[in-house]
Amino acid sequence: MGTAAESGGAPRSLPLSLSLPLSELLPALVLVLVFFLQAWREAVGTMETTKMNFNTMVKEIATKRKAKEDTTDLQAESKAMKDSIKVQEDAVTAAASARDAILMEIGNLVHDSVPISNDEANNAVVATWGSPREAGPGEKLFNHYDLVQLLDIVELDKGAEVAGNRGYYLKGAGTLLNQALINCAMQFLYQRGY
Repeated sequence: MGTAAESGGAPRSLPLSLSLPLSELLPALVLVLVFFLQAWREAVGTMETTKMNFNTMVKEIATKRKAKEDTTDLQAESKAMKDSIKVQEDAVTAAASARDAILMEIGNLVHDSVPISNDEANNAVVATWGSPREAGPGEKLFNHYDLVQLLDIVELDKGAEVAGNRGYYLKGAGTLLNQALINCAMQFLYQRGY
């Protein structure tokens, strides 16, 4: 186990180059991300402009029909525009997928002091608050996993089926507790001008 600096700066393997540290690879990844982000924005802009023009044309066709004018050419043009919108929607989806793939390669950047490990076993204790409670005679202290099951405030099995090993659904008082914590945090920030 070592720090990010000791392992070449890469907190995880990157398929683009396993030999380069993240600190050297990151600028290139960011440039690629900016390129794909711009491509996505342009694709969205083109699609939205086409949709706006299509809506204008539909209104124009409706106006001409009320005036008993011929709309054959406009209807053919609107059909072609509708087909174009479908192609542009596919282009937006493809651009978003490319953008997101690069974004996932960048991942979360961590400080050099963070230990590199496959699990939590090598986590470093940075600070503690208070002192751990000691179990009294005949007393058992429960961890959070045991407590949520004893209180019946989460659904672990169904959550794991949907989201994997650590997935869960809040239920009953767990949902209320979660909402109370959110409200407490919002009130705390609001009182401080955020």
